[in-house]
Amino acid sequence: MCRVKILHNRSEICSFCVILGVVDFLEILITCWWRQAKAPRGYWDKLKNVEREIAEFCEQEGLPPRIMPLKMDFVRANRYDLAHVVERWGGLSELAELLEYQACTC
Repeated sequence: MCRVKILHNRSEICSFCVILGVVDFLEILITCWWRQAKAPRGYWDKLKNVEREIAEFCEQEGLPPRIMPLKMDFVRANRYDLAHVVERWGGLSELAELLEYQACTC
């Protein structure tokens, strides 16, 4: 059974990938593409969603919890969506205060 998520019912691509042995690579590629998909309208307007995404980001990047990552951390990880959200919510210190995160004093 193929472990790659099939998009748009293109099972021929899945079969081809299994034959070539590139399943793991495509799974990572598709997952990254799926993650970069645009958030629904109004998603970033809810503080709960912002907090969930930042907490998930910290966990994935191995950053300490409840400490606000720098905007450059988001950019380096190609999470431009989060970098933009930080600006939308008033910057790092303002968002950290809203989320009750410790702001970096670097």
